[in-house]
Amino acid sequence: MRILFATDEAPKRAATKLCRVPPLGTIGRATALDVTAYCMGYKDWYELRHCLGMQIPDLLDDFVTDDIREARRQYFACRLGEQLVELGHHVSKDVLLQHVDIWSPLASSEARPATNRRAVRRPSPLSPQERARRLTHPVILHHRRILYCNKYREFFGDMLEWPLRRLPGPIEPARPFATTPSTLFNQDIPLLAPASVAGQPGRTEADMLAECARAFPAGAILLVDNPGPISEHNVQAWSPGYFLTTSACDRIHISPTMDCFDALFDIENGKASLRVVPDIGHWAERTFQEMLTGFRPTLAGGYGDDGDDFDADMFADIDED
Repeated sequence: MRILFATDEAPKRAATKLCRVPPLGTIGRATALDVTAYCMGYKDWYELRHCLGMQIPDLLDDFVTDDIREARRQYFACRLGEQLVELGHHVSKDVLLQHVDIWSPLASSEARPATNRRAVRRPSPLSPQERARRLTHPVILHHRRILYCNKYREFFGDMLEWPLRRLPGPIEPARPFATTPSTLFNQDIPLLAPASVAGQPGRTEADMLAECARAFPAGAILLVDNPGPISEHNVQAWSPGYFLTTSACDRIHISPTMDCFDALFDIENGKASLRVVPDIGHWAERTFQEMLTGFRPTLAGGYGDDGDDFDADMFADIDED
């Protein structure tokens, strides 16, 4: 058995809770991390860290069946017993099970006790009109663009393992912030930062797409700041943006097997066409949303501050001058 994690937040929390187990109340932090990693099915903490994010993380104990929870309990007890023997403690199986129950390494309900959470001042709720107005504020749009570009780098570069080259300079709307190589097109394909037509009367999204296509005639990916599920040809897919050329403007679709830009295409009769692939298990949608908002307590990846998306309420005190 091996418990898969997206980040090291949950196993670090479990290592901290090891002090609840009586024989381990005085061990050092490094030892606690290694013991935790061993109990999760790894050789040591280094191996656990190396495997982070390589696969979809496992659910925490609060969200699995009783059979799975009990199988984990027995496995943790066995592995913990082996570690205790190495540390000079010989404990019976019944006591080991009691130790695991006290430890609860994969319990999510204790992830962030309310008494330990940082107090955050929240302004009074905004009206829908005020909320919409503030979301088009230049400062909001700028920070939102930076947030999404950083997450897109992680999504394509770390999760899908695309080879990305980060471009220097500020992140500007509809301008390249990274490139990825393409053998199919024999060039580096630019990834363009999300752009918005908000606050620009008379300018439509179609106008913006046409301008980008003219600016990058050889091809570019224009990413959006509201990626989401779409339905094409009776397929439920997930799209983070558009592939633009002078002759086409089509949505791209993402699945876990697309490990490079060229994997977006099918080749038939010597012509390349964008693939329409289903987002099986909502992998792409769920992965990107969790990266954007912070990992939710249903996954072994960790926790977001509140699970909130980028919110206009957070900027209630913006000085418009």
